[in-house]
Amino acid sequence: MQTTQRKPDEQNTPYRPLIPTQKEIRVLLLRAGRLEDPIRCELHHASLLHEPYPRFETVSYVWGDPHQKITIEVDGIATPVGASAERVLRRFRLVDTDRTAWIDALCINQTDLEERSLQVALMADIYSKATHNLIWLGEDDGFSAQARVTIDAIVDDARNETEDLVAFRRTVFDEHEGEQFSG
Repeated sequence: MQTTQRKPDEQNTPYRPLIPTQKEIRVLLLRAGRLEDPIRCELHHASLLHEPYPRFETVSYVWGDPHQKITIEVDGIATPVGASAERVLRRFRLVDTDRTAWIDALCINQTDLEERSLQVALMADIYSKATHNLIWLGEDDGFSAQARVTIDAIVDDARNETEDLVAFRRTVFDEHEGEQFSG
């Protein structure tokens, strides 16, 4: 990942332009801290064009009311962010280790419509190259336990279907081992 130090007299924004031909994205380095500590983070540019790909986790969550803003520190600049995104960062932040994530509300300059559309077009690449995909369902509102049961059931079904497919392929291969197929 490359990073550039910003001069204090530059624009009061943490966003430097991305290079679309390099399939460049921003990843967020979320500084370690306790739940109640202020959120401090840095934006770094990374390319999805060539290996090794940057190591990061994606964060999916409900955006919530776009008018509710909370200020966090991004590259030393007080930056307003949606209250939902702030809560997600607060909950996913680790106490003793920095965490690198891609979260659309911060990694995409939401005020730049051209950048936003180019980055949305890269989302399949972004999610597929992430080390983990984190999902925040929100604070427990009494329905989180049921959501967890439902998600676990979906994962179990997918696992069973995958195992059945693998077993089927193994059986077919074993039955036809040694045969030559013409196509």
